Amino acid sequence: MNITEILNQEQKIAAYMEEFVDALVKKIETTPVDGVQPVSKSPNCFVIRLSTIQSNNLVLSPEYYSPVSQAHYVRQAFDCCKTVTSLLEKINQIAADGYVKINGIRYPMNKHTISILKEATL
Repeated sequence: MNITEILNQEQKIAAYMEEFVDALVKKIETTPVDGVQPVSKSPNCFVIRLSTIQSNNLVLSPEYYSPVSQAHYVRQAFDCCKTVTSLLEKINQIAADGYVKINGIRYPMNKHTISILKEATL
């Protein structure tokens, strides 16, 4: 094997990784959140049941209940991952911590997002 073949393999792995991230983010984005009812075509306009807020430790952050926002923050967290190993570590970190930290701000992840992330590493 020569350096050109290694570079070709690296490019293939990068493409596979991008496909994986795209599919994972799409799944998060399209998974509805229990107790959250969209009220328009806007991804961040919805009605949340009080019981849903209560069952989620009174999290009042709209991003927590929006699958589109959850997907956006997960993708941003993955931007720093250049290898499969770093991506796997980031997925496990988010699933364990329950939040994504971007520019010093914590964005809590809901149970649906955490479940999808955990499922992705099996």
